Amino acid sequence: MNFTIEPILPCDLGELELCIQDTFPRGEPMARALALAPEDYLDYTRLVARKAVRDKLSVGAWSDSRRLLGFCVNEDMATSPRYSAAAVSPRMMPLLVLLEELDDEYLQARTLRVGQVFHLYMLGVREEARGQGVARALVAESVSLARTLRFRRAVAETTGNTSRKICEDQGFRSQYAIAYRNFCFKSKPVFSQLEGPEHCHLVEHPLLSEGNHEA
Repeated sequence: MNFTIEPILPCDLGELELCIQDTFPRGEPMARALALAPEDYLDYTRLVARKAVRDKLSVGAWSDSRRLLGFCVNEDMATSPRYSAAAVSPRMMPLLVLLEELDDEYLQARTLRVGQVFHLYMLGVREEARGQGVARALVAESVSLARTLRFRRAVAETTGNTSRKICEDQGFRSQYAIAYRNFCFKSKPVFSQLEGPEHCHLVEHPLLSEGNHEA
C-alpha cells in the first residue's frame, strides 16, 4: 500500500475527525471494554481534532487519493487539557481518568515548561491500512519532528500491546504503568475483564541529552 506522511493542516479537520471515529471507538482496548459507541466518542473526537489542527504538530498517513489512512495526534505536553473536565460523554470518563492518572504520575516530580515534552497523544490507523507499516511510520515521523523542534523528551500512553511494541522499537521505554485489573472508577473495576493487554503504559523517549538542549 502506498502512503505518504505529511503534516495535518487546518483544512484536514474533517478528515481527521472521520479517521478518529473510524479507528478509536471500536479499536482501542479501553473503548472496547467500555462498549463505547461512535456517538459516545464524538464530542471528545471534535475537541482532540480541533486542538490538533491548531497546534500544527500532528502528522497523517495519506493515500494516493488523499484519504487519511492513519494519524498521530501530537501536542506539547505543557498544553495538554484535562478532557475529563470537558463536555464529553460521561461514558468516556473511566478511559480519560486512567490516562490522566498515568500522566499525573509522570509529571509529579517534574516542572513542565513549554517546549520540553512532546506528547504523542493519539495514534490510529484505519482497518484497511493495518499491517502496512503505517503506525510505525507515523511514530517515527513524530519523533523526528520532536527532535527538529528541540524537545527534550517524547512521551506516549500505550493502551495496547501493538502500540507499545511500536514505541519500544522507536526507542521509547516504559516509565509508569497502571494494571487494568486494578484500576477502579467510582469503586468499580471497570477494566477487570479487558482482554489482551494487562497494563496501560506511559513510555518515554529521551530525545536530547541535557547538555545538547538549546533553550
